[in-house]
Amino acid sequence: MANIERLRKTLRFLDKMFLDHQSAEDAEEAVAFAKLAVLEFCGWVEMTIDDIARKAVCISLPEDHQRAPLEELIKKTSAFGYKNNITPIMVAAIGSVRFAAFEQTLRNEGVLSQIEGVINSAEFINMRNRAAHTFNDGTQRNYDAPSAILGRLDQVAPLLDRMRALCREDPTQH
Repeated sequence: MANIERLRKTLRFLDKMFLDHQSAEDAEEAVAFAKLAVLEFCGWVEMTIDDIARKAVCISLPEDHQRAPLEELIKKTSAFGYKNNITPIMVAAIGSVRFAAFEQTLRNEGVLSQIEGVINSAEFINMRNRAAHTFNDGTQRNYDAPSAILGRLDQVAPLLDRMRALCREDPTQH
């Protein structure tokens, strides 16, 4: 998994800077720290999903050249919506039959709805897209405070750990 402790440290730093700049003359200073927290978290989620898929595919395809289609798909994917982004990557990594069992286990354990609740909410997708596709033009934008992003991290990290564990399991044992 992408280094979660490094991300936590970064988010705590950004939260301190965000709070320190709340009363700054230029309100956009605090907004910039909040925006960066959103981008850092989103980057971490994307890298973690990619890492889960890469490690899962290595179980079945040990040679680099065999994994090229997955790598191409990962390169083309720049978001982390469950159905449109995560599902195709995971199907490419573990196959559709194994993915169906994987997804059913996530659903049965309540993990799937939790993942979707954190990363697929319209509010969060809009905030991510705004952060990723705008610049600080002086028009104040609203982003969750870095402390709230840290809370999202604490929600989603164990869910991604469970995804990783399921992908490591030997598919012939089910």
